Amino acid sequence: MIRFSRAGVSLIFLFFYSCEIREPSFSFFPVNQSDLDHVQSQYFHPPSFRIFQDPITFEANKIIWFAYRPDEINRELPYALSLSRKSLGWVELDIRAHRLETNTEYITNYYKDLEPGEYLLTVALKNKKLGSVIFHIIPERGEEIIDYDAPLAEADSEETPSDDILYFSH
Repeated sequence: MIRFSRAGVSLIFLFFYSCEIREPSFSFFPVNQSDLDHVQSQYFHPPSFRIFQDPITFEANKIIWFAYRPDEINRELPYALSLSRKSLGWVELDIRAHRLETNTEYITNYYKDLEPGEYLLTVALKNKKLGSVIFHIIPERGEEIIDYDAPLAEADSEETPSDDILYFSH
């Protein structure tokens, strides 16, 4: 029978813990644009980031800060950040070259003034895709509120409505 001391078990545990494989991950910090004045928006940096579950959704009035932790750490070459919006296919809107933050292993950046739709954020290094995430931008809450109890506006009697159904229904 093999006997292990507590120190031996601790060393084995530390060895396997240090050999863990890091998975690349995206995390986000949405900021309401109206909460920041011009100077604050120029120098703002999020205090922390959160990992969101699918489907990732933000409102259109938010500045979307993101952080990405790559599994390959490379401080010499810049990482490529690509933002695409889904139309008939993925249409590339923005490409940026960005290096790792100085004393961290993260890439942080932001996008603002994004229109409602579905977006794909991709990170690449040396023409190799490292990671991507799909997120959705939805209209700001309170926009286009429909009051179903309000009566429909009727067309002026002098004008002929362009809709035949409305014209013949009276």
